[in-house]
Amino acid sequence: MASRVYVSRLGVLMAMLLLMQGHSGEGVLYRRLYIPAVLPEADTCPPVAEVTAPSHVQLVRFYCIIRCNAEPRCKFITVLGRKCRLQTFRVAPGYSQPGPASLPSYVTDSAAGSPDLALNKPAVQGATYRGYPNPTTVVNGVLCRTDPLQCACTTIADAWIQVDLEASFAITRVVVTASFSYDLMFFADTNIHVGDTGSYLTDPIVGSKDGSHPTTDFQEFTYSMSAQGRYVTLHRPASFSTALCVCYIQVYSD
Repeated sequence: MASRVYVSRLGVLMAMLLLMQGHSGEGVLYRRLYIPAVLPEADTCPPVAEVTAPSHVQLVRFYCIIRCNAEPRCKFITVLGRKCRLQTFRVAPGYSQPGPASLPSYVTDSAAGSPDLALNKPAVQGATYRGYPNPTTVVNGVLCRTDPLQCACTTIADAWIQVDLEASFAITRVVVTASFSYDLMFFADTNIHVGDTGSYLTDPIVGSKDGSHPTTDFQEFTYSMSAQGRYVTLHRPASFSTALCVCYIQVYSD
């Protein structure tokens, strides 16, 4: 019994040392965030497990961090008293929804990264294809999709989706996620515009998706750039006569 307690305390001590090392100027290894207690994506992308810290463990979150590190599918942890969920979905850098009904969670610093400028910003699009959700789904920051109808899709005649960053930023990277199984064919031959007018007719093209199709689900397409603007617009020219469908849009100023 004594040796089991000793190993557990040693593991907790190692986790504490790692966290302290992160605070010494090399970057925090784990960042606290909050997720809503009721989150639809948590049901569609359930945790690897819900584990309970042994009674002799005082620092539950460190115990959970160790368990998460040992599980390749674990992206971050959510703490519920002496229990924790080893979550399988990702959240966008900068994501946090504090509130009375929110749960404390911890994500690795490498997963935290630079804040996503598009996170929870206003998103609009041309006419919405029947049955698909409001385009705000592409900027909600919860990176879990198990159904094509959880992604945003326009009509053929009005194929554009736009994010209003609410201020003009120097933009270095736009990341678009689409799905091979879930309408990837409708993210092709698409231009990315960045500017301050909010119109794809006047804001310059800073990146383009060609007509090729990848072979994996929920693939991220990263477009590096040196652009300035408040609005990020994806537009598929009418000459292609197809809709525009994407699952996430993330914007960074690294």
